[in-house]
Amino acid sequence: MSLSPARVLAIAGCCLSMVPAVFGQEDQPKQKTVIPRQPGDDIASPLDKPLSEKTKTRLDAESWFMAGKLEQRKGRNQQAYEAFQKALSLDPDGVEIYRELIPLAFALNNPSEAARLAQKAVELDPDDYEILQQLSRLSARSNRVPEAMKFIGQALKSKRLDQFSLEAVSLNLDLLNYSSMSQQMNRAIDACDVLFAALRDPRRYKLDARAQRTLAQQTELIGNVYAAAGKRGKAIEVFEEQARVRGDRPGTHNFSLARLYFIEKDFENAEKQLLQFFETKPKEMLAYRLYSQILTSSKREEEILPNIQKFAEDDKRNAGLQYFLADLYVQADRLDEAEDVIKRAIRSSGNPAGYLGLAEVYRKQKKPKQLLDALVKAQRGGVDTDPLVGRIASDAEVSASLLEAGSQMLEDDPEALDHRTNYMLGRIAAAAEKSDEAISFLRNALQLGSVEQVPMVSLDLGTQLLFTDKYDEAATVFENGLKRRPRTPQERSRVVFLLYRLAQAREFADNTDAAIRALKRAQGMQEGNIPLIHYQEGWTYFHAQQIDKAEEKLQEVLRRYNTEPDTTMRTRMLLASVHSRQRDFPTAIEEFESIIRDYAGNPDTVRSARMSLSSLYISKGDQPKAEAILEEVLKEDPDDPGVNNDLGYLYADQNKKLEQAEAMIRKAVDSEPDNAAYLDSLGWVLFRRAKYAEAIEWLEKAIKLPGGNDSTIIEHLGDNLEKIDKQDEALKRWEEALKVEESAAYPDDTVVKRLQGKIKAASGE
Repeated sequence: MSLSPARVLAIAGCCLSMVPAVFGQEDQPKQKTVIPRQPGDDIASPLDKPLSEKTKTRLDAESWFMAGKLEQRKGRNQQAYEAFQKALSLDPDGVEIYRELIPLAFALNNPSEAARLAQKAVELDPDDYEILQQLSRLSARSNRVPEAMKFIGQALKSKRLDQFSLEAVSLNLDLLNYSSMSQQMNRAIDACDVLFAALRDPRRYKLDARAQRTLAQQTELIGNVYAAAGKRGKAIEVFEEQARVRGDRPGTHNFSLARLYFIEKDFENAEKQLLQFFETKPKEMLAYRLYSQILTSSKREEEILPNIQKFAEDDKRNAGLQYFLADLYVQADRLDEAEDVIKRAIRSSGNPAGYLGLAEVYRKQKKPKQLLDALVKAQRGGVDTDPLVGRIASDAEVSASLLEAGSQMLEDDPEALDHRTNYMLGRIAAAAEKSDEAISFLRNALQLGSVEQVPMVSLDLGTQLLFTDKYDEAATVFENGLKRRPRTPQERSRVVFLLYRLAQAREFADNTDAAIRALKRAQGMQEGNIPLIHYQEGWTYFHAQQIDKAEEKLQEVLRRYNTEPDTTMRTRMLLASVHSRQRDFPTAIEEFESIIRDYAGNPDTVRSARMSLSSLYISKGDQPKAEAILEEVLKEDPDDPGVNNDLGYLYADQNKKLEQAEAMIRKAVDSEPDNAAYLDSLGWVLFRRAKYAEAIEWLEKAIKLPGGNDSTIIEHLGDNLEKIDKQDEALKRWEEALKVEESAAYPDDTVVKRLQGKIKAASGE
């Protein structure tokens, strides 16, 4: 129960007066003087006039405030919170009350209320740097770092803040953390300058011993920020100051100094600092790699292996060092010694990371069964095997022998390979782009796995089915993976990507409603509230020719994720394509040209924007501009299939450079033989060269491929059929093309009229 204001006044000794009892008028005794309890006390007497309502309200507010403080001291946060709320209801402008309420609201797991209170307090007193700091921390905890930066910046500009104070140091520590998180290096450097000055002269900043210890713990971060910003001289100063404070005690500052000296090509000091760091017997291989780089740069490569051998002999229980020594043996092709070192390190440390090194040895020795066994053991130990899986997949001989060994083992004994082994083989086959084998192994893994393993394997298996255009089957696998309720953040993230892939499978199978439902379900999860999932919704509408919905969603993505560079770039690209589909050519052209300017340092983005821009000019009928763009891109990359196809098609469409155009388009087809657009281009250039029968073969193949139900491809087939006197078949194809074009979200009037003219002429109308 909260204390009443009267009780608080009594406890706090805040009695304002001693008023005698009130009797009837005729019985009222003569007023007596109250005798003080001790010498020096004023004589208490009744007030001459009653308190005003304003004063009473103020006193009541102060009473509830004091009640809250008393409850706080007893650790009763809820009661304290209620008392402060009552004080606030009586004095809504009491900033001191807000100061107490804000941390209490957060302690009571009500961060939104804490933020609201802090915002109100800042409005009342924009120079209250303490509340601004609280508000910035609340924003940071909610991952609103830009907002946190704004509040901390406002606090640092407060007129009441002493710039050489403990409070200023605390604010700059927060600024350093927020600016490091948001990669705002200029702001981070500003904070580091203040903090380093405070480290060197703590008295000037009025830092007590505790504050100095707290600040000293940030020395490494300060030095690393300077180093990342390219201010290596300043970073060296920071770490040298740390070394001076620590005396002869080695630590991570020695490693930091070694890296900086190495970058500065001061190899002697770099080696000196690193040798001091080795006294701490570091477990990570990074320091030993740096040591190798220092000796290599000093032209002393022959010392690397013998010196590392000595370090390893002196620190036999250091698994990281032993594995590094094994790496050196592998590089020297001393594979048997490497194998012995790794096996000893695994036995002594139990560290499963050693199995990766062992797998690398077996990869070089071309021992597929041992390689597979080592990989599976590494995976079982939770080691990231992706880098080595990638290297194995890129080695055609090793991957083929490994997959052959796995297939043979399955053939000899279907139960010879457990879940993990099948899964590993499936991953390797997938990385080697051998989808049929990947699907086979992953199916086995799915059947042999536990309930907990189903979602992970389903994601990989479904993705392979998706890549092989088995959309309905892929969707079934993804949905099977979604049956188990996720229990950890990692499992919930996997569910998000299962839903993402499910949406792709459903959309490619022309089930847009199901695709959107999957994405909405993902967006409803905390882990699914990410740019990729929202962007994919816009892409899905675009692919489904629901162009207006696509534009609405993509505009929302731009507003919502305008601080995400990759998302912004992809969304702008797709939005420009949306404007093109809407036949709003001026807006689309302006946007693509803007993208080319804004992303000049990103060659892939610039190339893609140029290609789209050339297509736009073709749609506008401005072929010279389209041609000029493509010829410029082709100069930069003469083997690019897309450019060869588009420029070759453009030449063919203008009935010029036909021999060159055919050679260019065939180059594109050779690189992607199942690309319907490329086959259409080949059919069109062959039409121009009067090779009608061959053109028909390619166009008929194109129509059967994904993306082949296109009015242009169908029209081209009709054009070729007409040339070999198959008028009825040609008419059928033109009618089919017209139907496809008219059913498009934004039909091209030029195409419609052209097809109508051909149909009319063929029908004899």
